[in-house]
Amino acid sequence: MIKYVYVLICSNQDLYAEQMFLSLYSLKYRMPDAHTTVLTDSATKQYLETEKQYILPYITDIISVDIPNTYSQKQKSRFLKTTMRRNISGDFLYIDCDTVVADTLSEIEQIPYEIAGVLDTHVPLSKYYARARVVDTHNAVKMTNALHSDCHFNSGVMYVKETESSYNFFETWHRLWKECVERGVSIDQISLNEANCLCGNIIQQLDDVWNCQVLKGGLPFLTDAKIIHYFATQEYKPHPYILADTDVLSSIAVKKIVPEEVIRYIYNPKTAFSLQTKLLADTEMLDLLESKLFSDLLKLKKNKPRIFGKLMSLNKFIHSLGIRDKIYRNKENYRL
Repeated sequence: MIKYVYVLICSNQDLYAEQMFLSLYSLKYRMPDAHTTVLTDSATKQYLETEKQYILPYITDIISVDIPNTYSQKQKSRFLKTTMRRNISGDFLYIDCDTVVADTLSEIEQIPYEIAGVLDTHVPLSKYYARARVVDTHNAVKMTNALHSDCHFNSGVMYVKETESSYNFFETWHRLWKECVERGVSIDQISLNEANCLCGNIIQQLDDVWNCQVLKGGLPFLTDAKIIHYFATQEYKPHPYILADTDVLSSIAVKKIVPEEVIRYIYNPKTAFSLQTKLLADTEMLDLLESKLFSDLLKLKKNKPRIFGKLMSLNKFIHSLGIRDKIYRNKENYRL
């Protein structure tokens, strides 16, 4: 029987346990007999067993792994992720915690590949609107082999068979990830894709429905999505995907159950979008959204609203002077 694997490092200072609970709940709703395994450390295991007992019935087994205390909480989760193959016997499907299972996953056992995943943002690297940022990060950690491939995989959902090659891949991935950490980068996808190239491009493409990244190119695959990957982030308030919103997760933490108003979205996860959601496809708009300027302005609005308000007033004043028309020749296509 295939195992469905989650990685969790958490405490009472975050809502990662609640994210995993929603994913587990959705998986068990569709596959009651699914074998679910949680990889964690001793502190998180104790936390689950003492403070989050309501999650335990949805977990088949918990495996505690020794992790050096020199790592941060985030780094510990990446440590576990890049060493999964060491600690899990048999074939498995790894699933990130910030996901919702939208369909039965039993068909995964028919996949012939040793390791398989979905492209990051569902497009080749050459067509990714933020390709420059990816290239810069690869260059910063001196891992550029992956840049010669157009297949840049997302690590949120991965199918892994138990083979010698898959063990070798994970050992390479973990070694490269540790090198990234030494160079100041804790994310795991840079090392994942570098390891893939060094291991002969062992990762093969899954159908996009297995990892529908709804905020990053996944909408064409939402109708048939098997796993919805909503990308947990604190940048959005409210989050475009309702099940990712901190208020929803906090209510679960307090009530220690999945509230009725949330269960209906588990039953129909493809409808769980905020009414305030707005779609963008324009390349220039996307470039701006991915820019440091936009990130800084967003932080300013959240953390220093008075200063941001003054900037808005200045912008309004510039409009009143007609300076905009001097800056942009075609004022019908631009709006400050």
